[in-house]
Formats: sequence, structure tokens, C-alpha cells
Amino acid sequence: MSVKSSPLIWTNEKEIMLLREVLVSQPHQFKEKTPKRGEKWQQIADNLNKSDQFNNKASTRAVREKTNALIHAFRQTQRAELAATGISPDPTEKEVLCEEICLQIDEFTRILAESGKAAKDVEKDKLLGEDIRQKAMESQSQTLKRKSESSDEEVLKKRRSSGSDAVCFLREKSEADVKMREKELEVQNQRLQLEATKIQNDQNNFINMFALMSNQMQQNQQMTLNIIERLTNSDKGENGQ
Repeated sequence: MSVKSSPLIWTNEKEIMLLREVLVSQPHQFKEKTPKRGEKWQQIADNLNKSDQFNNKASTRAVREKTNALIHAFRQTQRAELAATGISPDPTEKEVLCEEICLQIDEFTRILAESGKAAKDVEKDKLLGEDIRQKAMESQSQTLKRKSESSDEEVLKKRRSSGSDAVCFLREKSEADVKMREKELEVQNQRLQLEATKIQNDQNNFINMFALMSNQMQQNQQMTLNIIERLTNSDKGENGQ
């Protein structure tokens, strides 16, 4: 038959030990119901259980609930005393510890609220930045699309223009080639005509020269015959005398 362990009984001394651990460990620096805060309450319970006064009876839930109860009672008592007399009597060690823990809680609550607001602002700015970036990307995409469409149109125009230019170039080149060929043929014909004229002139010169030489030869022959005839007649005259 198992023997049930006796429950933890809180005394003033145990409450002071608890408040000292809470003040040092500062569990309220982390958000409520988070693993980090749970680890701090577990650390406080483990440290208290090392003492013979707690005898391993301090659980995480027990130390957390007792701390909350002490802080709540301190705030209520402090408000009541200030409202009744306007002054606060000399505090006990427990009250000093509770006051310090309250200051920690208020400061950590403010910091967590500001960090939460900052986180929300960061998230808001992030969402706003993403929205602006998305709109910018959409605008850039539309701009690129317009540029792409414009570029495609320009490419088509250039291709059409290039095709038309190519046809014009080929036509002009063909016409230029024809003109060049006509000029070459004209020059060649002129050269042939000059050569033919030269040949004809050479032939005419040769004929004229040949005729001149023939005429000269005939004249020479005639002169020779005349000389021979005169010599012959002269010899006959001398013999007749």
C-alpha cells in the first residue's frame, strides 16, 4: 500500500525563499505560456527542492501559482494602504521582494508590449514592403511585357524592313550589275572598234604604201628604161658617124 506524500505547506520563510528565486530567475521576462517561461519556473522549483525545507515537494505549478497569489495580494494591500493613509508603512522583506518583482513584471510587460508592437510594425512593414515589391514587380513585369511586345513589334518591323531592304538592295545591285555589264560591253565594243579601225588603218596604210612603192618602182623602172634608151640611142649615133 503506497503512502501519499503530504502536500506542500507554505510558510513565511518558504514564501521569502520563493520570492528570492523569482527575483533572481526573472521568469516574467518571457511571454506567458511559452517554453522559455516554463523552463524558468521549473528551474525555480528545482532550486527550492534542493532545500530540506521543501523536501522535493515544490512543483512547477505550485511555485507559479504561489508567486502569482503573493504578487496579487501585495498589489491589493499596497493600494488599500495608500488609499487609507496616503503613506506606506515600513516594508518587510517579503514586501520588498514583492515590490521588486512587481517592478520587474511591469518593466518586462512594457518591453514585451513594445517588442510585440515592434514585431507587428515589422510584420506590417514587411507585408507593406512585400505589397510594394509585388506591385513593383507587377509594374516591372508589365513594363517588361510592354517592352517585349514593343521589341517584338520592332523586330517584326526590322525583319520586314530588313526583308524590304534586302529586296531593294538586291534589285539595286542587279541594276548596278546590269549597268556595269553594259558599260563593260560598251568599253569592250569601243576597244574592238578601235582595234578594228586600227587594223583597217594599218591595212589602208599598207595598201597605200604598197601602191606608193609600186608606183615608185614603176617610176624607177621607167627612169631606168629611159636611161638605157638614151644610152642606146647615143651609142647608135656615135656608130653612125
